[in-house]
Amino acid sequence: MEEKIFQILQNIQSDISSINTRIGSLEDRMTSMEDITFIKRELTDMEKVIANNCYEIVKLKVTK
Repeated sequence: MEEKIFQILQNIQSDISSINTRIGSLEDRMTSMEDITFIKRELTDMEKVIANNCYEIVKLKVTK
């Protein structure tokens, strides 16, 4: 179980790195409201992925 939690935490870390990379590339060309909306949508999608990974950890802890 701890291996599974560690793997999920690694996934979260990878997701956060991906977010930072994507934000960095988007910031360079962010010039309009459309760009800001796109970034918000991307962040919301990544937030859902990270929340799902956290939920998986909680589920593992509860079923232990």
